[in-house]
Amino acid sequence: MTVQTVREQGPAIRALSRLLSEHPDLISHDFEVGRIITSRGAALGIAVSLHEAMGHTRADLDAWRAALAIPAHEVISRRAVTPGLEVIDAYGSYAGVTVLIRLFDAAHAKAV
Repeated sequence: MTVQTVREQGPAIRALSRLLSEHPDLISHDFEVGRIITSRGAALGIAVSLHEAMGHTRADLDAWRAALAIPAHEVISRRAVTPGLEVIDAYGSYAGVTVLIRLFDAAHAKAV
């Protein structure tokens, strides 16, 4: 995989900027722009990480899902390698750019 230039990442950077301007209530401490892995391969995109340890909750994931119109049946949940941790992924699209929202949720894993 080659490293992308800022010019190549431009559409994703602009999409993230517009998304956060249109939805200022969306929160995350960790955004990445670049190549992300999807079920169909790699794509230019935005990865948003939400961590229960940093105070993020399922409600934060649901806010991102609502902003991106990701239906509940498109959310994928799996146990992480770390015991007691669950990883919840939701893939969407904004301005033609793939967006991955990932919640690392210890609280939800304990409740299951």
